[in-house]
Amino acid sequence: MKRNLKSMLQWGVAPLVVLLVALGGCAKSTQIKGLSASVEELLADQNGNPVDTMRALGVVVSSDEQWKVSSNVSWLTTNAQMGGISRTVVGVKVQPNLSGQERMGVLTFATTKEQVEVRVKQAGGHDIDISTVQYEIPVIFHVLYNEEDKVATDTLRRKYVLNSTDAQRILEYVNELYGQRPKLDGNTEYRGVKRWSDPTSPTENYYMPKETNIRFVLATVDPKGNRISPAGVHAVAMPEKSLKPTDVMNDKSGGRFHSMAWPIKSYVNVFVFPFTREGDANQITLGISHLPFALSSAPIEGLAQLTPADEAKIKTAGGLDGFSNYNHCVTINADAFDWLTWRYAFLRGNLGKNTIAHELGHYLGLYHTFSEVQGGNNTIILDSCEDTDHCADTKTYNRKKYEENRRSIIASGNTSVLEFAGLLKRNDCSSGRFEATNIMDYDYTHSDEFTPNQIARMRQVLYNSYTVPGIKVASPKSPMRSNAVPVYVEAAPRATSCAIHNH
Repeated sequence: MKRNLKSMLQWGVAPLVVLLVALGGCAKSTQIKGLSASVEELLADQNGNPVDTMRALGVVVSSDEQWKVSSNVSWLTTNAQMGGISRTVVGVKVQPNLSGQERMGVLTFATTKEQVEVRVKQAGGHDIDISTVQYEIPVIFHVLYNEEDKVATDTLRRKYVLNSTDAQRILEYVNELYGQRPKLDGNTEYRGVKRWSDPTSPTENYYMPKETNIRFVLATVDPKGNRISPAGVHAVAMPEKSLKPTDVMNDKSGGRFHSMAWPIKSYVNVFVFPFTREGDANQITLGISHLPFALSSAPIEGLAQLTPADEAKIKTAGGLDGFSNYNHCVTINADAFDWLTWRYAFLRGNLGKNTIAHELGHYLGLYHTFSEVQGGNNTIILDSCEDTDHCADTKTYNRKKYEENRRSIIASGNTSVLEFAGLLKRNDCSSGRFEATNIMDYDYTHSDEFTPNQIARMRQVLYNSYTVPGIKVASPKSPMRSNAVPVYVEAAPRATSCAIHNH
């Protein structure tokens, strides 16, 4: 049995979460009496793998009634949160230990009558290659849809993410842009993301995305540990036809939308709804994301910092649930899933998916590649060549001049391949003309590439910011307990908006 269990497990190089296969319940036995666990202690190395390579990190739970399991630390979880009257093999997931110190967590299995504990001891160390640690970030889509759309099935299908299949497809594509190699049928060789190319060309154009070791996964349990169905989707009917994104993102503690959000230490909250159009009628906002906060002890260029007092409070608790004075999240315009005009169809037709990949980049600390200078009255000056994204290897360009050129091309009515190709071109402020490929650009772009500096920046945020999920280099002073009082602080929110003209 041990050998079969071992063979079913797949171990990566220093994975963020050791994914163990749930073996399900063994045959029900009428001889089970009370609650028991097959082991009292499990040993894991600093990477989260079992010290005994012939054994898996798992425990057989035998019970004569329903049971639940809880963990007293955030880095220790199981692939099942509850079980029935049976003998059940429960897989244990241990995150890599970046603290350098040995640590121990406890899994508590409990029925209404009794409980048993299993200790999990993990070694410390300083030889982890942190760049190989793969972060798996749970995403929950809060889908806010109009009640009248309940009967408009086609509208729901095109404009909203209401099932796990759609949500999973979106994240699979997003993960492909973040470096994951998709599984292909048969012996098909993966060539990368297909780019638009001249239809008269005899060859197709592909790009192989760089590995970020960042993956986004659908949330499978809610903050209380209950399984959710459909996975990754929290659908809420609303009377409004549309909402102002600022109403959702600026909502305070106790408010309607703030109360919907799940703890940011464990999830990325993505609110999907139709945006109310404001201002320029020819402009549509595709998405808006809050930017992360850095620590005063680990500053990151271009990011605001939490106060030392708040930092100490968060580290002591082991995590941050959110901000009491605003709703830290990503908002996606539901119309972006349906707004596939000719200008995007010829590139890829994945506007909604690219928008999410782009906004998640903002959530992880990236700015737009083009120049954005902060002006007065919260305005953004685009007529500049200042390098403002804090990544030296991205190409900076004057956004205003590009938009003028784009409008001129479209107004000419020339739909030749040459003109289409021209829409992909930008004028770099320092090295001349280039073709837009970066995910943190938008409008006419291949939108499939992160640079090494951008990847390094996102990972610095993951290592050091408590506004995104995942293990931190700055080890908390005490473990985050599952029954801890939620931790909220106040800070001045910073967000970045992505708006384009539809002409």
